[in-house]
Amino acid sequence: MRELFIGYHKKDKEEIKLLWEDAVFAFDTNVLLNLYRYSDETKSTILKLIERLSDRMILPHQAAFEYNNKRVDVIYDIISGYKEFLKRIESIQEEINSQSKIPFLSGSINAEFNTVLSKVVEDIRCTIEKYESFVDNDHIYNEISELFTGKVVGKFSNEKLDELYKEAERRFKLHIPPGFADALKPTPKRYGDFLIWTQLIEYASEHNKNIVFISDDKKEDWWWILKDKKIFGPRQELIEEIKEKANVNFHMYTSMNFYRHGQKHFQLDIDDKALKEIELTGSTYSVSWSSPIAVQTEIFDEQSSKKEKKHNSDEEIQYLKTRAKELQNEMIYLAELMAQSETTDQDLLKKWQLAGNELKYLKDLADKKQHELIERLKSINI
Repeated sequence: MRELFIGYHKKDKEEIKLLWEDAVFAFDTNVLLNLYRYSDETKSTILKLIERLSDRMILPHQAAFEYNNKRVDVIYDIISGYKEFLKRIESIQEEINSQSKIPFLSGSINAEFNTVLSKVVEDIRCTIEKYESFVDNDHIYNEISELFTGKVVGKFSNEKLDELYKEAERRFKLHIPPGFADALKPTPKRYGDFLIWTQLIEYASEHNKNIVFISDDKKEDWWWILKDKKIFGPRQELIEEIKEKANVNFHMYTSMNFYRHGQKHFQLDIDDKALKEIELTGSTYSVSWSSPIAVQTEIFDEQSSKKEKKHNSDEEIQYLKTRAKELQNEMIYLAELMAQSETTDQDLLKKWQLAGNELKYLKDLADKKQHELIERLKSINI
């Protein structure tokens, strides 16, 4: 029976061992971007682990594109975070040194505390300078570029992209993973995960290689998530689809589990501090399963001017209404299919329920956005 339901089979130790010995490892955008967020020691450890797989690793073209597109923004976000932290430290130092209000510290304690704070301030400023230098000379980019030279796979022509965009929309409507959790992103951003997935399947089919995909994207359209919110493994549909189309096995790791299993496979020490850092970074900067549509807060938030925000809010609300209409039609279609069946089709029923849940969420979100737009228009002069 196992061969009929391979997507539901949890791989045993021997199967995992074989994957580490023979599979091709592919990396998602977020794994590379998180390298900027690690300490130097942890970043170096991850890069060395990736390097050990240099003869059998790839970077999907879409992931490479997204990395290049987002890299500078991530650097500036990190700089901004350090600058904000620096302001808080300097504010604390100013309060401590005040002689006119509490807290009042004794002279010796005040001197020691100031010494510590001064060292912290100096270290933060050095870190800010380091990241600012990345804009002109990004050594992380240089290392990644060297590691993946000749290993970026699956670039599509514009004609092929147009076909895949249409296929992605079809899959979104039916909640076929991956990618449907990005359905509210503006085009063409919403298609990124599906493009990566297509590139993985095509590579696996052409080279007849099992695939291990490393990703810190924890959305429900990649992972099989249990009721207690724990990740059990990749979604069964992904395992079954790549098996059907490429006749290969498929597995996934987050960066944390990639580090843990990789160090163990190569008989290297596991640093608990590094493990915790990777876990925390992955949790902080991943898109989580917890959001019904995991990216709704990203829609059109890149605009800065008031008029642009108004225009994009109108566009967003219109998209939500259009998508809601599509879901209504989908539910009618699924209901007709179920009515034609003599017995209840559980797959159709599940899709109908998912569409209903998303429809309710979209209507609530559209109402909220409409209210926010009205309030914004009251407060600004457009």
